[in-house]
Amino acid sequence: MIKPFLRGFLLLACLLTLVLHVTVSAESPGVIVTISSDTTWTKANSPHTFTGPLLVKEGVTLTIDAGVLVDFNG
Repeated sequence: MIKPFLRGFLLLACLLTLVLHVTVSAESPGVIVTISSDTTWTKANSPHTFTGPLLVKEGVTLTIDAGVLVDFNG
């Protein structure tokens, strides 16, 4: 079982990774969003809305948790 402190730290690390490596702007149509490190999208941060392409770099894993909404129609 993961201790509560460690669980909170891991969640924070995932959230920071998302913020630092995925920059999305609904006001900038056609912007290519690049994920350059392993990232997990959680339901708590859903929906993820894009107006342009999404690129996951080679060797990088994007994990999308169950229940996460992803909208490419922006």
